[in-house]
Amino acid sequence: MSATSTTYMESIILTAYGKPPLLEVGKRPVGEPATGQVLIKVMASPINPSDLIFLSGHNPNARKLPSVPGFEGSGTVVKSGGGKEADALIDKKVAFRSRPDIDGAWAQFTVTDADRCIPLLDAVSFTAGAMLLVNPLTAWTLVDCALTGGHKCAIQNAAASALGRMVIKYAQERGLPLINIVRKSEHVDLLKSLGVEEILNSEDQDFESQLACRAAALKATVAFDAVAGSAANLLLKSMPRRSELWSYGGLSEQPVQIDPMVLIYEQKVVRGFWGPPTFQQLPKDRFEAAAREIQEHLDTTFKTNVHKTFPLGDVQKALSEYQSNMSQGKILLTMN
Repeated sequence: MSATSTTYMESIILTAYGKPPLLEVGKRPVGEPATGQVLIKVMASPINPSDLIFLSGHNPNARKLPSVPGFEGSGTVVKSGGGKEADALIDKKVAFRSRPDIDGAWAQFTVTDADRCIPLLDAVSFTAGAMLLVNPLTAWTLVDCALTGGHKCAIQNAAASALGRMVIKYAQERGLPLINIVRKSEHVDLLKSLGVEEILNSEDQDFESQLACRAAALKATVAFDAVAGSAANLLLKSMPRRSELWSYGGLSEQPVQIDPMVLIYEQKVVRGFWGPPTFQQLPKDRFEAAAREIQEHLDTTFKTNVHKTFPLGDVQKALSEYQSNMSQGKILLTMN
């Protein structure tokens, strides 16, 4: 059935935030794109940590419920709401980001802005394309911004995560030295198997002194923080004067905790870092070149391992599997 003749679609519907959230499989009206927007027939969408935060109610951009979750995905544009950019995407395979104020990607169709879409190369599958806009773009942007900002070395925590491993590979390619923090001995072994040398385990008794020592030796002046909570302050105080902490995640589910004296007397800076919109603010020629570069390396530098795939109706099983085995790889929902 075509999108133009379909009134309702199968969707995952969030009816209440929480742990666990209240989700149901049901029908939602197929959206109508406005000017500058497109209607996408969704093929796949991953579960990301940002989705778990949204489902719990901790995302500051909470939507009015009921609503369809899902922050990114892939599919085919089947209708334009008008406008040059939207019209150019008709019948194109795209990776897309959902808007924060309307239904998201966990449905058979979704509406989003044309400028939140990236056309996929012919060789890129819907599976790979579904995971393009959160992790790969964030990894690329973190490393690129660190280098263009003049930083000689960076620190990252959650280094064994899918995103952390992308940062490692891309930093190696771009020549950015990186200090990698993990919290399990098996994660140390994992990174060593990938040829990584600068690895610190936050569970070691002398971790703080090791971190300060390595940060001073390598002149690490920027930290990529995926954890927040007290980990943020530890990173910031371990670096030299005038260093920066870029907060891009909240795996601890705690607010960023920073000693103001570290900010004041050591002239350090904390900033929020949101990868996809930062990437999409690049000049057009650089944006297009970088989007092509990332897609051409989705099987290598920016590869995401898929642990399991579930149909849309099995979202509860999918969420349970992801939360139990987050280090095993992504969980993907398939729609059509």
